Amino acid sequence: MNLPPLLQGFSLHLQSPIPTEMFVDMRKKNTYGHLLLGLLALLVIACKDKDEKGGIAPTPVSLKAGIYTIQAEEGSVWKAGEEFGVFMLKNGTSQVVADYANLLHTADDYSATGYLVPDGEPMYYPTDGSLVDFIAYHPYDAQAGNTRASGYIVSFDLTNQQKASPDDFIYSNEGRGRSASGGSYELQLKPVLAQVVVELVPGSGYTDDDLKARDVTLRHMPVKAAFNLLEGRFLSPETSADVVLKAVTGAAARREVVLLPGEVPDDMVLAVDMEAGGQPFSLTGRLNSVVPHAEANTRYEVRVKVTPDGLEPTLVSTSPIYVLDWQNDGDNVDEEIVEGIPNLVKDGALDNLKAEQLQTVTAVPATPHMWYGMANQVEGTFDVYRDRQQGNVLSMSFAGTLAWYKNYLGYTSTEAQAAHYQLTFKMRSSVAGAKLQTYVRIAKQGNHFFVLKDADTTKACAARVLEATTEWTTYVVDFDFTRTVNTIYASGLQITPSTDDDRNSFYVAFVPQQAGVEYVLDDVTFMLNQK
Repeated sequence: MNLPPLLQGFSLHLQSPIPTEMFVDMRKKNTYGHLLLGLLALLVIACKDKDEKGGIAPTPVSLKAGIYTIQAEEGSVWKAGEEFGVFMLKNGTSQVVADYANLLHTADDYSATGYLVPDGEPMYYPTDGSLVDFIAYHPYDAQAGNTRASGYIVSFDLTNQQKASPDDFIYSNEGRGRSASGGSYELQLKPVLAQVVVELVPGSGYTDDDLKARDVTLRHMPVKAAFNLLEGRFLSPETSADVVLKAVTGAAARREVVLLPGEVPDDMVLAVDMEAGGQPFSLTGRLNSVVPHAEANTRYEVRVKVTPDGLEPTLVSTSPIYVLDWQNDGDNVDEEIVEGIPNLVKDGALDNLKAEQLQTVTAVPATPHMWYGMANQVEGTFDVYRDRQQGNVLSMSFAGTLAWYKNYLGYTSTEAQAAHYQLTFKMRSSVAGAKLQTYVRIAKQGNHFFVLKDADTTKACAARVLEATTEWTTYVVDFDFTRTVNTIYASGLQITPSTDDDRNSFYVAFVPQQAGVEYVLDDVTFMLNQK
């Protein structure tokens, strides 16, 4: 029996962000039984071309899910067991097809391909060939029923900022104009909330000590609203309140707040609680002077100068809300590292590296075993300095529009074997949660990269995105030097065996994902792994 295309090479596994108390409590569960039922149903369909009445058998829907930022060309994978709500609508309308409304789908736990497994009977495309649209969201809310005439609703409450995260709710309504002939389709889920990160800096008359442990409040902030799942928009806010911003761990001068997208009114002001002569008072400044409209899936970095006359906000940068790749990729410090084999990164402890040796370049140096700072059409700052805890460390920061090939700290290397290698390094950043991408690119014409070890090579498999903290943390990424891939993105993938030339000229890149943030590295090793 020939399997339908849906089952050829069928493999499943997803991943998602961790929900908070402001949404329904999600539980992880084993979906293997659902998977078997789904496969059995599809096998039955494959065995007969017509239904019992002799008509055309309906085609089941095959969906994938990925986490996307505004500018991303590839999505993260989801962790097994996470739950999604899915709708099928008539194309170009908010009218639900059949009973396909808010159907529970679960992230598969078989492998990392992104498929969603229906909790019960799968959805089927209309047999008349009409086009349909798909909507999906995470985390699933069984109570998001048609409780209002305007549609299916999810309620938000951002009053408690200690439990709020900008990636708590992720949504997609981009699956438009689909039909059975289109095969499986990946839904591009993105955050619907916005975030403002405030950094307090002392102006005339104040010092850093004056600003420590000060509460920062956003007054008259809309905190409760309903999100219409069918229309993909927030309804008018129901409640406003004065909200205390959350302190950023490890950064005494920084606060952050998650807010609803939309216009920022004049009375939505920042306030810093101060004290003089034993008497409390507040200094204020209008947020909409720098953020007149909060866009969904956008993070605003705002520097606030505190002066006796009030607060003076300045917008430093905007960026998409990066959703952490929650997949447990199995990268752990390995005891099977081969001793006696040279480290591909010489002097990764940086004990002998001097600041004047760290060149800022616009092209990759040909010299092997060399640290360099890539700043091509962006403004980059690189340094080597003495850290109180670590000794010599490497530092970098960038301004402008960042790209994976334009801004990074790199190290050229050579003489690798056709084997698995484990990259380990320590990192901290000036901003908690700042993302850093790392990959190993082959130094020859075109785009060629070594593949991540055990990666799903039907998806982007050249780079890993990591989340930095303000404390020194060890990170581990495993690479397969036996295979190469021709792109860092998720489309047009070609996997080929590596050659001796590939393994004799390559570089490791540490790529910041956020402008205006200092990233600091130390203790870099790249060792042969015998597994």
